[in-house]
Amino acid sequence: MRLGGQLLVVASSPATAKAILKTHDRVFSGRFLLSICYAIPGTLQSYTMRSTSTECSGMFEYANCIIMDLFSSLREVESKGKVRKEKVLMEMMEYLVEKEGEVVKLDDVLKVTVCNIFANVVASRNLLGYEGWGNGQMVKDLVDEIGKMMATPGLVDLFPVLRRVDFWGKRDGKILQRKVMCVWEGILKEGRSRKSVDLNTYILLIT
Repeated sequence: MRLGGQLLVVASSPATAKAILKTHDRVFSGRFLLSICYAIPGTLQSYTMRSTSTECSGMFEYANCIIMDLFSSLREVESKGKVRKEKVLMEMMEYLVEKEGEVVKLDDVLKVTVCNIFANVVASRNLLGYEGWGNGQMVKDLVDEIGKMMATPGLVDLFPVLRRVDFWGKRDGKILQRKVMCVWEGILKEGRSRKSVDLNTYILLIT
């Protein structure tokens, strides 16, 4: 069955599904991503995006090897990242304890926590705050926008024949790219000024 550009395989039983996966493991190793993911300028040249290809080709395996090599070379960043992640999680727990008996938006709390974990690993600082978004309002809006885009199929996802004339998708991709670059520009500048940060961290971000 096809749901737009996504191929859906239906098995009659768990045993049949297991047999299909064993026989066609390489074919089903691809990842389906919405068209908006490929509409962002530069994503087709990104090794990270190539590693989430809909096909498990030679490039798929090559990109995965490169990314794994980058991760394995970031031992120092990884060890420091663990400490920073625990720090952010402790801040989250302290905030929830302070709010005991009050209504708390867990969705917002989780967004702040995830963004701060990533920002602490890369730049050793929090990106957002729990009490009032302040300067992080743009980041919050960007996270919300990306979440909605990734969860909402576009016309091209339902009608792949329109891919060549997907001008609206390309427009949205460029807008999203500008917003992401605007958010990360300050963080990367701060990170580059820190001598203790491994260069491979930025290679990983670029890919």
